[in-house]
Amino acid sequence: MSETVAESPARGEGASEQSPAPRSPSRGRWTVAACLVLVVVALLGIVPALLHDFRANQPRGDQTSHVYLALSIAYDSHTLNFDRFDAQRWRDVAWPGVPEPLALFFQRYDDGWAASKPYAYPLFIAPFVAVLGPDGFGVGNGALLILLVVGSLVLALRRFDALTAVLLVVAFYFASLIYMYAYPVMSELAEAALALAGYGGAYMFHRSGKAGWAVLTIAVMAFAIVEKAAFLMLFAPLAAVMLWELRRRRRILVGALLVGVLALGASVAPYLKYSDGNSFTPYAGARYQVKPVVDAKAPWDGGRIGQDYYAVTVTEGGILDNAASGKVLDRVESLGYYVVGRYTGVLITAPLALLLLIALLVRLPKANRWAVAATAGILFYIAFYLVVFPTNYYGGGQSVGNRYFVQVAPAVLVAALFAPIGARTVRILALAAVALSLVFTLPHHRDPSHAYTDMLRTSAPQRLLPLEANQDYTWLFRGEPQPPPEPVAP
Repeated sequence: MSETVAESPARGEGASEQSPAPRSPSRGRWTVAACLVLVVVALLGIVPALLHDFRANQPRGDQTSHVYLALSIAYDSHTLNFDRFDAQRWRDVAWPGVPEPLALFFQRYDDGWAASKPYAYPLFIAPFVAVLGPDGFGVGNGALLILLVVGSLVLALRRFDALTAVLLVVAFYFASLIYMYAYPVMSELAEAALALAGYGGAYMFHRSGKAGWAVLTIAVMAFAIVEKAAFLMLFAPLAAVMLWELRRRRRILVGALLVGVLALGASVAPYLKYSDGNSFTPYAGARYQVKPVVDAKAPWDGGRIGQDYYAVTVTEGGILDNAASGKVLDRVESLGYYVVGRYTGVLITAPLALLLLIALLVRLPKANRWAVAATAGILFYIAFYLVVFPTNYYGGGQSVGNRYFVQVAPAVLVAALFAPIGARTVRILALAAVALSLVFTLPHHRDPSHAYTDMLRTSAPQRLLPLEANQDYTWLFRGEPQPPPEPVAP
């Protein structure tokens, strides 16, 4: 079957779209088969996550922070602040043998203590927890995965036939490590949903020309940037193209900008409140952490600084200082690991995303400005971490694959919809991604519920890939003991 690409006009500029192929009996059978595959794979990938009890695994990374904040929102105060009632609620649902929220991040403000982590994910998960109790974490995570799969499929069907769209979505999410983030209580799928909403909204505006999509997308992007500042790199090029498309519809343009400003202001308000007006991000200023020792207590539960908790960060320097420090060769080395690193490479994390990104770059000279902007945003996001955080571009000590890339992976899928990539190419890349995922990460696919806690579990082919030797957490990849923490005095 030859691959054909045709121009489909949209408001402002034509977009390369796939020409509809004549339907044939054999193609209809393949479509039915693909849909059955989607159903089977989705059930196998999503249902266990829905039923998963997060307490079956010991807490790792930021999970305690997300659980504690979700409990605070779901019960008692229904706020982002922490008090003794939250401490009791934690003990009611905590992991067996973990009576205190070890490694919990928090901050001080005039009225007491509050979370020092973004609130979007706990805010999403809290209603599920309020209704279902501890089971709400699994159901909420499963709901996020369903949103990603269904949302991506709806967008893909606007561009491709059913067979191609189904293969694209199944391979993208389930022939990767992405779906495994539905098991731990981590924010990656929530942030991925924001990335999908931002890029997907821009795609719908591109296809329909309806101003409502642009206004809604600008609002989503504004909220997402507050949730994760690096999303500014991801969204800025597409936002610029959308606003350019609205240049002759000035009232709508002004309205979109106003909505964006209002969304930005509403999103930062909680951070300003709980930092006494000093910060619009939860990562600035003095942050504290419960010590990773048994019987440590949070301050609102009687803990004392130095004994049970300590300051872990004080804002010094900034992004520009980090970007200007270090050597260029360190960034080049990190780029190699980013792509094919043994534990953090995108090849391991999301094979189809890597293949689609390569296809995007190859076709960029023939792409329209939407595809160029979408691709540029992804590259800017990747470059941000490689330049500013070259020794921790993937998410730190606890990450199955590159969790920072998982947060934006759906943007790659949508960028491929903008670009002149035909259906046959997509199908070939999807099948290739399935093969790559089985070759490199089959051990994780056999037991996805423990992938996050058993992140060092590897296949023989995976062990042939280069070990990330320049990362802050290389000791973990080598199976060495954790170095003692170096707390900063408050």
